[in-house]
Amino acid sequence: MENALPDIPRYFTALAEWLACMVIIMTLHRKREGWKLFALSGAVLLFQIVFLVLTGGFPNALWLPCMLLACLTMVGFIFMCCRVTWRGAVYMGMYAFLMAEFAASIEWQLFCWVVRLEPNKYLTMLSFYSGIYLIYWKLLNRHQPDEEIFDVSGREMLNSVLLTSLTFALGNISFLMFNTPFSASQGPGVATIRTMVDLSGTAMLYARYIERQEIHAREELKMMQNVMDYQYQQYQLSEESVNLLNYKYHDLKHQLEVLRAEEDARERNAFLECMQEEIRQYEQQNKTGNKVLDVLLTSKSMICEKDGISLNCVADGGQLAFMDPIDLSGIIGNALDNAIEYERTVQDQERRLIDIAIFAQERLLIMRFANYFDGTLRKSGSTLLTTKGEDGFHGYGVKSIRYTVKKYGGAVSIATENQWFELKILIPFPQEYKSPGQK
Repeated sequence: MENALPDIPRYFTALAEWLACMVIIMTLHRKREGWKLFALSGAVLLFQIVFLVLTGGFPNALWLPCMLLACLTMVGFIFMCCRVTWRGAVYMGMYAFLMAEFAASIEWQLFCWVVRLEPNKYLTMLSFYSGIYLIYWKLLNRHQPDEEIFDVSGREMLNSVLLTSLTFALGNISFLMFNTPFSASQGPGVATIRTMVDLSGTAMLYARYIERQEIHAREELKMMQNVMDYQYQQYQLSEESVNLLNYKYHDLKHQLEVLRAEEDARERNAFLECMQEEIRQYEQQNKTGNKVLDVLLTSKSMICEKDGISLNCVADGGQLAFMDPIDLSGIIGNALDNAIEYERTVQDQERRLIDIAIFAQERLLIMRFANYFDGTLRKSGSTLLTTKGEDGFHGYGVKSIRYTVKKYGGAVSIATENQWFELKILIPFPQEYKSPGQK
């Protein structure tokens, strides 16, 4: 082919593929960190370089199978390092493959046209790759998935495979078949077509990825809103129950009159035991200074007593007046539901403990929910990973808490220490708001 550009060095392509995978790995939640990730990454890079260099002299008939194997290596690398399903690994692997194709193509084309000096080949490659992959990482990191395990539908995966295959075919058709409507006859034209086609394919996959993330974000926001609505509905039902309990308490005064007139000792004792139970339930009511908090603590206390859980609370409910009842019921309801759900699994009932503290310090509202915890807390960055499957303990409840607290400009921290799980919430008081006790 006239004025054809020299072939891209195979180890340049291997490095491009490895860097593209690393961009994806740095974007997703990882299941390998530290030296394990470092060792696996080094091994994969070595394999990719050796494989591509050794297959460089293979006949054209084996070129496509070798490229397929290189692509599968990238998918496997992502799958081994990230918390993804196999569909998610294929989906992101296709994106990484096209990123690598474009990066290798444009870097080599610019080197051959602009630099052309052999001693500068490696410096040029490192400079261009650094810039290109930094841009890739910034673009992807803006839409970083927050789900614990990245997954896509079979249709999304198939679309990414088809788009990648079509892009790769159109970009490389001039290297294999010269007499087609999509082929170029001049060397520079071949390189330009490949670069532009790879850029277009990468842009289309990125657009689909953004669309997917936006749809997922809307669905997750809707799910968190449903969780908040559910907690508020539970609060309203609890309020009705507490009101009925208050009515029952007032009825006790009339029952005392009946008790005085009862002459049978056994009947009187049975009646007394029934009254004691009703009084004990009434005593579980909390008077913190905030109606929402009082109702939720009363209803959750009844649940805790039934399940043999000790619930201790020290709360200044008056500090919560600036919060919307829906938001407050969502935070407290989800925090207590998560704690109760875990404590039910603790075999030793003496260790079924939940502590709550709500108070003000300086210009901060502090809410602390702590419960006995003998498990292992798994986190990826700031994201808490569930302790049972994909949906159970600390799933959308914690996400809903984070979302609500963020609305008030606050922060959420989660930690475990000395067999205690602690959820701590810090919310600054509004500037115009004066909490009780402030002058």
